[in-house]
Amino acid sequence: MDTGPDDDRCESEPPGIFAAPLNVLYSKTGTSDIAVAEALRAAGIRVTAQYLGQIRSGKRQNVGSDVVRGLEAHFDLPPGYFYRSAGAPAIEPNPIIKAVSNPDVAALLLRAGELSPRGLSYLRDLADQIRKWDLATELPPDSPVRRPYS
Repeated sequence: MDTGPDDDRCESEPPGIFAAPLNVLYSKTGTSDIAVAEALRAAGIRVTAQYLGQIRSGKRQNVGSDVVRGLEAHFDLPPGYFYRSAGAPAIEPNPIIKAVSNPDVAALLLRAGELSPRGLSYLRDLADQIRKWDLATELPPDSPVRRPYS
């Protein structure tokens, strides 16, 4: 494998977890190292086009977390995209954190925090009943299950 005279990687060393997925993104979007570097710099991340080229070639494998986050944001990717591409297991978000990221749920949670134990019990029962109604209304029209709103 001839990678050029200035390549200091061993021939058996893999090209890095960022090279392949980043090159796919570049080819899909038709972007360049210069354009991505300018976008990242505009976002406050200190990076050069040469550095990005080294990442894409696999010469740079230890990429700073700010650059990784910047690349994920630039290409509108979910956090951890490059690590999942390398075969790292996906980290499932905590369902509570996911739920309260919805402003309506967060507002309800804040109000619920002010309730008495009896009020919380009533709210929990009410939420269970509403969820059952929501599920029932999602049934196909020919379903044998009776709809609560009809």
